[in-house]
Amino acid sequence: MLDDKNVPEKATDLNDADLHTSTRYDPLLGDGPVDATGSTEKSPFYMLKFHYDRILEAADFLDWTIVKKVLPDTAALEKLLIDDIKVQNIGQNPTKIRFAINRHGKFSIGYLTLPPVPIETLFPTQLSLEPPSLSHGFTKVYIDTRFSSTGPSTTFKTTHRAVYDSARERFKDALGPGGLGGEVLVVDPSDEILEGTITSVYFFRDGRWVTPPVAVGPKIWKGHKGTTRRWALERGLCIEKSVMKDSVEEGEVVWLSNGARGFWVGRIVSLN
Repeated sequence: MLDDKNVPEKATDLNDADLHTSTRYDPLLGDGPVDATGSTEKSPFYMLKFHYDRILEAADFLDWTIVKKVLPDTAALEKLLIDDIKVQNIGQNPTKIRFAINRHGKFSIGYLTLPPVPIETLFPTQLSLEPPSLSHGFTKVYIDTRFSSTGPSTTFKTTHRAVYDSARERFKDALGPGGLGGEVLVVDPSDEILEGTITSVYFFRDGRWVTPPVAVGPKIWKGHKGTTRRWALERGLCIEKSVMKDSVEEGEVVWLSNGARGFWVGRIVSLN
């Protein structure tokens, strides 16, 4: 387990892992405005370019050159997904797509049906302290009771998820069946909030929204470079800023996001 002390993690520790990313397939995106990642082409996949970029960044770090051959560009990834969607007869329902690829270039694709959401959930124009969704409920957000070490597996998204699985295990009773009852925020050895176990997180500080920083080099590892997090930063919805665990208050409203669900509201409900 990686959460007892800050043991350095080596890149070679990830050689038995897969790189993976989870995106949203949603016909609403193809019918909506041009892909907000900056592409000039419409796509039914949510922020696919950003998903592609983070796979390739991790592959470059690990020197998995075969990944670049299998996925030379975003269009190649999109074609793989479209072809498999046709084979699997996914249809027009919003669907979470989990794409994974290993160091030999072998990949797998998994699917999970998602509820429909309005386009504003996927591409919000702002993050509000009083979002309408609060009146319809919010995600319960817990803060982990133990710190977790950081390393390549907390910066690059892989199947090496010991940090996140351990955090969720400590809150399994609160999260309920299937872990659907909330989110857990991971804390590093310096008592800084890293991220959620399945989300990026945003706090309101000094008059604006902030999200915890990610790695700035091979000697400083932080949390994942999330796709929706990148989008929010590039659109000016938030800035990077460290958030200490002891600055977070019970009842505080936060925003959460990930590459399958978009953006939604959470509230800190338990401090330990």
